[in-house]
Amino acid sequence: MTSSAHELRRLFEPAPELPRRWYWTPIVVLILGQVSILVLVWTLWITDQRTAQNLAMTRTVHDLQSAVAYWHLWLEEHLAGDLFIDLERDVLGNQELSIHLASILLRGGKRDNGDIVSPLRDQALRQEAKDLESALITFRRLSDKRLLESAGVGTPLDQDFDRQFHVVREHIEQLRRLEVVYLKRDRARFRWGVAITLGVWALIIAAAAASLWSRERRRQQAADTLRASQRWLATTLSSIDDAVITTDLAGRIFFMNPVAEKLTGWPREQASGQPIEQVFVIEREDGQAIANPVAEVLSAGVSVGMTHQTVLLDRQRAHRHGIDESAAPIRNDRDQLLGVVLVFRDVGQRRQTEKALRQREAELQQTQKMEAVGRLAGGIAHDVNNYLGAIRGYCEVAVIKAESGVALERRMSAAIETADKVSALIQQLLAFSRQLPVQPEVVDLNRVVRDLESLMKRLLGENIALATRLAGELSSVEIDLSQIEQILVNLLVNARDAMPTGGDIVVETRNVVIEAGAREPYPATAEGRYVLLSVSDTGSGIPRQVQEKIFDPFFTTKEESGSSGLGLATVFAIVQQYSGFITLHSDEGQGARFDIFLPACDAPATPRPATRSEPVERTHTARILLVEDNADMRKASRTLLEALGHHVEVAPNAEDALGRLTDVNFSFDLLITDVILPGQTGKELYDHVRESHGELPCLFISGYTDNIILRHGVRQDHVHFLKKPFSYEDLGHKIAEILGESA
Repeated sequence: MTSSAHELRRLFEPAPELPRRWYWTPIVVLILGQVSILVLVWTLWITDQRTAQNLAMTRTVHDLQSAVAYWHLWLEEHLAGDLFIDLERDVLGNQELSIHLASILLRGGKRDNGDIVSPLRDQALRQEAKDLESALITFRRLSDKRLLESAGVGTPLDQDFDRQFHVVREHIEQLRRLEVVYLKRDRARFRWGVAITLGVWALIIAAAAASLWSRERRRQQAADTLRASQRWLATTLSSIDDAVITTDLAGRIFFMNPVAEKLTGWPREQASGQPIEQVFVIEREDGQAIANPVAEVLSAGVSVGMTHQTVLLDRQRAHRHGIDESAAPIRNDRDQLLGVVLVFRDVGQRRQTEKALRQREAELQQTQKMEAVGRLAGGIAHDVNNYLGAIRGYCEVAVIKAESGVALERRMSAAIETADKVSALIQQLLAFSRQLPVQPEVVDLNRVVRDLESLMKRLLGENIALATRLAGELSSVEIDLSQIEQILVNLLVNARDAMPTGGDIVVETRNVVIEAGAREPYPATAEGRYVLLSVSDTGSGIPRQVQEKIFDPFFTTKEESGSSGLGLATVFAIVQQYSGFITLHSDEGQGARFDIFLPACDAPATPRPATRSEPVERTHTARILLVEDNADMRKASRTLLEALGHHVEVAPNAEDALGRLTDVNFSFDLLITDVILPGQTGKELYDHVRESHGELPCLFISGYTDNIILRHGVRQDHVHFLKKPFSYEDLGHKIAEILGESA
């Protein structure tokens, strides 16, 4: 134990001074050594100053880039109705921080984190910083205008806002590139200066040392070398960003660098000699205990790799630092174990950044999906207009001919069937554009293709023929349904754009077994059973030089159409997420075929929910207050309710409804209200009713999407809700359900 402690001291503690002979030569060595130390300290000080300035500039540019990104992200989320976005902190705070950091870069100053940023001296950097500051001012003006006008996604102001965001981002990227060039050039100049200074001084020392006695020179050189090694080790351990702790064979702390002192909250003097378990206190993020890595190294004598999701508690248990750590044995030249070195770093910020990046990736995928929804809208609008024309025609013929009886019933049935087709089209579009968490399920690709076939034909247009070749006995795959739909629509959009004058598209499915050692285009690790989804077209094809970049994010050959370049990148990311792969086969002028291989699943596909077909249940006659601001919908709903045998009072808004509820001549069994009303919302009306009339049953109705309804405070899993348009049967079943629960 004593021997190992002595060897550790030789490594981490300064060596004692050697006895000096009282001759003039040792005195000269002492003087030269002191001057050498001054030169080294001066060099290190200059290096630290230069490094600190460069790091401050780099961190400021990085923080500026992050602030602008969060400014843009939180503003979009705020305008999308995210109630958890703090406008002052998340939007305006990042806005002011971005402008402030741009000003500091240009003019210099001290930041809140203590960094002192010198004014940019390089002319190119200064000009780029000026351009960036000007672009940020314009970006702030557009941001303030969007907040003032509450401009949502897709508006012209939103498009100007996004274009200016890209301008700001390009300026920041250019500033970073210029910064890299500047720092490289600055480091080169500084290294030359330091090299010349140290070289001249080395020549002076060499000339003086040559006159010393050889034995004395060897003795003192050996001592200087030892001390220099120790200083270098101490300086290195004190300068690196990682925390370092060394222990002896008993697991007691022998050395800590400043980073370790900061993270643990223990000064080195107080921690020295303490057991490692008392200073280095760790647990998992969920609070579960973790084995101490130092104890594992001492018992096994081998290195212990990094553990994930580890949290370090400081001395006061006031802060929790997410860390990655590793421990390794310290051995001497005889391979004897002397102790353990523990190296760890604070990765809490990195984990938060990775989480934010994953969230941003999901948002980018949804943005790309909405681009496809926009392309679908044209085909949907064409069919909706056709169906509305048919409905109007049925109704007008019935009025003109004054039909009644069987003829009128047949005419109205046809109108109702056509209206159901309009509703089904809209529901298809809403289902595709929904934004939900990823929920993998066992899916039958044949059923996905068949369900989307009518929607895909509208997407492609009349000049493109769509054919499907679906294999029988197709294996299932485990994937999120909305993501496989997104993959299919993205590939079809690309195929359509490659055939502006028309052509043919074939969607094919089949089972594929890849044997071991299969050659390209399969990856080396692609052995196994797969389900193939193939989309081929007869378009213009893809050039060889483009194929290498086709799956890169933001790469696009259709810049004139405003494409974001996220389509195929999104497809590639989704396929990789489920351990699949994608191949491309194309020659210029010969069309293209994308083959998607997804791992086969032996489980049966998740069944679809069955539709309800039981007849409408008759309940007791109820007095119903119907609140609906649309006159046509109000009349139609009242007619349906009276046809169900209920007494109905109507109100066009919440104020009128509250007046009827306070009228002593009326007492109601059920409140039916639209979610969105002029003045007060349906949710606010219901809250007032509960305060003044107790728990009156309520049925919310709305024609908006789920996200709009949730934004107005109505959670469908906690209240009764019916989506417009609803049928006679749907309304009857829902009222029977509510009155049954109330009774």
